[in-house]
Amino acid sequence: MPPRRSASAPSSANRVAHAAGVAIGPHTHDDGQLTLAVEGSVRIQDETGWHLATPGTAVWVPPRRRHAASYPKSCELIRMHLPAAMSDGLPDRCALLPMSTLAVELVRRASRLTAQDSRELTLLNELLLIQLADRPSLADFSVPDAKDKRVRMVTRHLRDHPASNETLAELGTRVGTSERTLARKFQEETGLNFRQWRDRLRIVAAIERMIQGEPLTAVAIDVGYSGASSFTTAFTRLVGNSPGEYLRGLRRL
Repeated sequence: MPPRRSASAPSSANRVAHAAGVAIGPHTHDDGQLTLAVEGSVRIQDETGWHLATPGTAVWVPPRRRHAASYPKSCELIRMHLPAAMSDGLPDRCALLPMSTLAVELVRRASRLTAQDSRELTLLNELLLIQLADRPSLADFSVPDAKDKRVRMVTRHLRDHPASNETLAELGTRVGTSERTLARKFQEETGLNFRQWRDRLRIVAAIERMIQGEPLTAVAIDVGYSGASSFTTAFTRLVGNSPGEYLRGLRRL
């Protein structure tokens, strides 16, 4: 890991509320951007995939990284802009970061400060960088994408239709390739086999709705599971907690 530069450069943070259905097209920032979900969820898309931040996590977007954002449900978030000079030690790609209680409070505090609070901002920056630099990214709530055009056609189709039970052979026919080629490309370019990728997509799509209070059985069926039992099994395997345990953990934040 490269040494961190001084955090003496100014940062800024602002609290933002978005109504359901808001989408922001592809764009870049000269600064790095840390987006903390306060209520609801935040979906960031870049060339590597789809990253979902829920309360207690944040999406990191490096300086000048092209990305888009969407908010399927109403949400509240804090955006913290970190100058490029402060980005050493943070990932050089979009990443979902777990946030400690201290890191969350530092970002909340930054959103209440102004440029006149430069001394406190400098100290806050130093503490936040220490908190973030050594924390591993959360791959489980990121849905990786591929560069291969055929695979991307499939991933986009399934993102729009997570409940689809089309087989890999049927999807291959849809995009003009064989089941074997599509399976190989999925593994090579996303790091997951097709079943693993689809399970992750469905769980992440479900989480977006669960945190809005939608009934578990309805969510499970709408993302492609036969009912709450099969959904709970898949959810626990991926996340490490049952859906109920996961939601209770969010309420403690």
